[in-house]
Amino acid sequence: MASNPAKQCSANTSYCPQCEARLAGPFCSQCGERATQPIPTVRELLSDFVETVTNADSRLWQTLGKLLVRPGLVPKLYLSGQRTRLLPPIRLYLIISLLFFLLLSIDATTPSVTLSEAGSVTATEVSEQNSDQSTEDPPTINCDITYQGPFTSHIKPRLIAACQQFLDDQGALIAQRFLSNVPQAMFLLMPLFAGAMCLAYWRPRRLFVEHLVFQVFNHSGIFLIASLCYVADWVLPPPAEPYVGFVLYPWVIGYSFMSLKTYYGQGKWMTLWKFTSLALVYLVLMLILMVGTALSAIW
Repeated sequence: MASNPAKQCSANTSYCPQCEARLAGPFCSQCGERATQPIPTVRELLSDFVETVTNADSRLWQTLGKLLVRPGLVPKLYLSGQRTRLLPPIRLYLIISLLFFLLLSIDATTPSVTLSEAGSVTATEVSEQNSDQSTEDPPTINCDITYQGPFTSHIKPRLIAACQQFLDDQGALIAQRFLSNVPQAMFLLMPLFAGAMCLAYWRPRRLFVEHLVFQVFNHSGIFLIASLCYVADWVLPPPAEPYVGFVLYPWVIGYSFMSLKTYYGQGKWMTLWKFTSLALVYLVLMLILMVGTALSAIW
């Protein structure tokens, strides 16, 4: 005899964890909450992760492909209204910059001495170096800093404390603070440089937000290239490591030039002139922000 479907439905009925409405199916009819257990299982977490990466945000992979292969095409498509298959610029920048600065922090904390270099130092050499160092007086380094500029009573104690901290841990804490402040500096650099681009591309007139969106996508592409080079530097054998830099810098320069040419649609020589001028402005802004970042690291 077949069972009553109404009885089965009432037996499986639970309550929504958000609005506490009675659930008669997989979703709440009032707020749309899924009928799941409050504490997810490991299988549910892995399933959500795979769904997010492969299905829900498949735009990420399409955007990364276009961003890497066709410089300047992604902001051009985005600002023309073709956004269905593209990831928004801020979300894309946050994902790629998080990966880039994570790799940068790992590379900064990795020892520069390789196993082959470490194996070349024998125990006899180490003992000889220790004996030589024991007979020599260590160099005396003091933090008696002379500063007579403005705000001496506030700045000089900070400089002395930073110097002492640098001597105590060989600059590890200051370097960590500097790296942690670099993402904020880069996030501030993009709107500043977008303002400079308003002057370089004033005819035909473009809005500030157009240059800003272009900068966000362009920095995302450059960070993606740098991340790939970091990974290649770790994967490749030691003899090939010096060539990674020879690939990175021309790639970034060529990528920036082609992105300007593709998005703004000007000629080769006009783009080259504006690229050179904007590169100088970018370096000046970068220098100012990095100095400010360094000062905030020791403050």
